[in-house]
Amino acid sequence: MNTLSSKTLAQIVNSNYKAASVFENHHLDFCCKGKRTLEQACTESDIKIEEVLKELDKAEKQVNRLPIIMIFH
Repeated sequence: MNTLSSKTLAQIVNSNYKAASVFENHHLDFCCKGKRTLEQACTESDIKIEEVLKELDKAEKQVNRLPIIMIFH
């Protein structure tokens, strides 16, 4: 089982703000129904969890890739 599957939607968004857009794209309510685990939310909404996990992984990589800024004096 993927560790994200057992986390609540709110926990996932709190650790990665870009997850919010992934959930919105799949119509997963992470605010009022944020106490549901990702697995519960996907099951209730008849969404393939593998698809959501793939998108969350992509979003996580975007957050970790910070731009490098070089300042020349």
